[in-house]
Amino acid sequence: MQHTWVLFGTTNPYQASRNGMFRGRPRIALTTYLGNQDEVSEQMMDNLVGESDSYTFSDDLMSVVKLITEAKSEVIMSKGQVHYEHDGYLWECIPLDELEEDDARIALNCKAVSDDEAKAIYELHPSLNPEL
Repeated sequence: MQHTWVLFGTTNPYQASRNGMFRGRPRIALTTYLGNQDEVSEQMMDNLVGESDSYTFSDDLMSVVKLITEAKSEVIMSKGQVHYEHDGYLWECIPLDELEEDDARIALNCKAVSDDEAKAIYELHPSLNPEL
């Protein structure tokens, strides 16, 4: 089933204060994806592989692994998951229609959603609608 998913990043206050993307905020929303869970997972896996030279797809393309040695690797994210941790940051996608009010507020404040997606959030959480 197709959903709109919101990508959130979370880190500790120390890292948030030193990262221009976070600008001191420990939780941010960045963008949205459209698709089912497997499609969103694949998009996230592609993003993850691009974050570090030591990350690559497993031979069966079912996970992203961190190469530790030539013979040893560690699974960072498996296909079907919609979250991963990288370098002190947690990245996760949450379906728009399942957002808790705090995350919905973050998505709106970070301008991570379109006008139509904002309207869907207002239907889910009317208290966030500035026109009410």
